[in-house]
Amino acid sequence: MAVSQQGVVLGIPQSILQLIQTNLLERAFHDSLVPMMLYRQEALFEEWAANVGEQIVMTRPGLLQPAIIPLIPGQDPTPKTLTYEQWIVTMQRYGDTMDTHMPTNMVSIADQFARNVQQQGVQAGMTVSRLPRNTMYQAYISGQTMSTAVTASTDTVIQVASVNGFVDVVNPATNVRPVPVSSANPLAITIQNGATTLTNTVVGVQLNNPSDPNSPGTLLLGNQVGAIVAVRSPVISSVAPAVVRAGGGAGVDAITAADTVTLQDVKNAVSILRTNSVQTYDDGFYHCHMPPNMDSELFADPAFKTLHTALPDHPTIKQGWIHPMLNVIFIMNNDSPTPSTTTGLTSTGTGGAQYAYDVGGEVTNNLGVNINRMIVLGKGALLERGFDEHNYISEVGMTGKVGEFDTMNNGIVVSTDRVRLYIRTPLDRLGDTISHTWSISTAFACPSDITGITSPARFKRACVIESA
Repeated sequence: MAVSQQGVVLGIPQSILQLIQTNLLERAFHDSLVPMMLYRQEALFEEWAANVGEQIVMTRPGLLQPAIIPLIPGQDPTPKTLTYEQWIVTMQRYGDTMDTHMPTNMVSIADQFARNVQQQGVQAGMTVSRLPRNTMYQAYISGQTMSTAVTASTDTVIQVASVNGFVDVVNPATNVRPVPVSSANPLAITIQNGATTLTNTVVGVQLNNPSDPNSPGTLLLGNQVGAIVAVRSPVISSVAPAVVRAGGGAGVDAITAADTVTLQDVKNAVSILRTNSVQTYDDGFYHCHMPPNMDSELFADPAFKTLHTALPDHPTIKQGWIHPMLNVIFIMNNDSPTPSTTTGLTSTGTGGAQYAYDVGGEVTNNLGVNINRMIVLGKGALLERGFDEHNYISEVGMTGKVGEFDTMNNGIVVSTDRVRLYIRTPLDRLGDTISHTWSISTAFACPSDITGITSPARFKRACVIESA
């Protein structure tokens, strides 16, 4: 049956048209998104201005050092120069599509069309959660990796499990914007070789997988290593963000099966954020996204047990989830990065170590221990820039229908936030096959704070905690 809507003829079967008109289809799609969008809720959203290109360069001014020395009478103060740093946000489009053969759908016991669309909703929800997750973890575990081969003392290269955090450098005094490492723009590093710390610089990078900018690869050094470096030695950038590891240690291989997270680890992360003058969110708390098994580890912490002794009716005990403490709100997030929730796994050691494409780092160490990670976030740790894809539609219209919908979830109005569902009119000769596609145009970025005077870390507004 052909039905005209807004001057466009839609060859959609009457039964499917009724689904659309009663919003049943749109609601099924939207409701699937709600529980998945956890990391994205931490992003500060800014509208992407039209006609500015696919990249936006963001600028942050540095701070002037306090002038604590008295001025000399009769002598003018020396002019100071303000430093700046920049980072780049790149617009990308994400989406996927399915086809439903309507004759098959009509004779199926279950509604195949509605089920296909619902599963697309789950996929879209996972996507818009993992994009910010990956952006945050790639930033906040960057600049720290492990060597993957024995390095001779005369070598000027070192093979590593990930080049994440070693490919570019920001020097506010000279280049402001991130530039590739080179002999003119070296990145200072340290190599923890047993009890000895070796210093060097990175002047170039070679990727094992050119399609992955964070893949395992080779760091080209500015000088000879100077000593034989054992395999699986930590390699750390001078501007690496702070990472709290249960049990301590300079690299992921220091984490054993007995190294579980404690309240003190969370307190240490909060202390790092406070030292860096990172603000809390508007609710007055830092936000910690944590997988359920790390919650279980905290319940086994002796300090936690002591704190809740003789409090069987405390909400934390009754619900089995940690309520706000240490100025932190704990958010259950079972999409935290693990081998089962990441893709592109690559072996990086003989003991079972694995690198994950998603987060640009290892999710299993060389002891075969899967690394659990939680992230404690402060305000401004993540930005999202995007726009409404309805801007793509011109006055000529389209062959189909675009879903635009809101819903109520537990009494709260939740929006799909620019996730678009497009149902295309059947274009095959019999008009049997309907295509349904979701898409979103967005960009996530972690602002850098290398001009901050409290620490040399490039990223300072969040802190990752790692445990077994």
